[in-house]
Amino acid sequence: MKKRYIKDDYVHLFVRRPVRRSPIIKRGYFVRWATFRQFLNCETKSNNGGLVKKQILSLGAGFDTTYFQLQDEGKAPDLYVELDFKEVTSKKATIIETSGQLREKISESASICRECVLMYLDPESSRAIVEWASKTFSTSIFFLYEQILPYDAFGQQMMRNMESRGCGLLGIYDTPTLLAKEILFLDQVGRELLLGI
Repeated sequence: MKKRYIKDDYVHLFVRRPVRRSPIIKRGYFVRWATFRQFLNCETKSNNGGLVKKQILSLGAGFDTTYFQLQDEGKAPDLYVELDFKEVTSKKATIIETSGQLREKISESASICRECVLMYLDPESSRAIVEWASKTFSTSIFFLYEQILPYDAFGQQMMRNMESRGCGLLGIYDTPTLLAKEILFLDQVGRELLLGI
């Protein structure tokens, strides 16, 4: 943010002091930033010829400010939902409620929910979320930026770092590779549906 690769006029409301992040974390932020915009810029037509309404469900949103950025850019989707732990969403809601700059950008119907990203959940819960999304929405696209390969030297160090911070990756051994993640989605949504057969 400091180098202005991404314009974010709201991050200072959630983060008081800049925190140094590793390049791979910064790449993750940029990938999310770019992917959301690419998704929202894509015009998709429904069977009756009208434009498909776009919705974003952000799992493990933390103090991400994407919603506010998209509002400013005129690219906000029809529905934007953020899920995280109750402690995180409660703190974020308090910041929003006490900031006129943020409060004016959300609707009166905004509410607090809780959840986290798939990798932090046990495998059964991850499967349940993917299955729920596939049954609830006629079209759903998952963008994942999650840890893999816990067995190599980098992966072992990553696991030690996460565990020392109290953030165990409960699902990493269930889907330790890209192929395993692909199979997770194929198994839950059905191979015919995912492949469009």
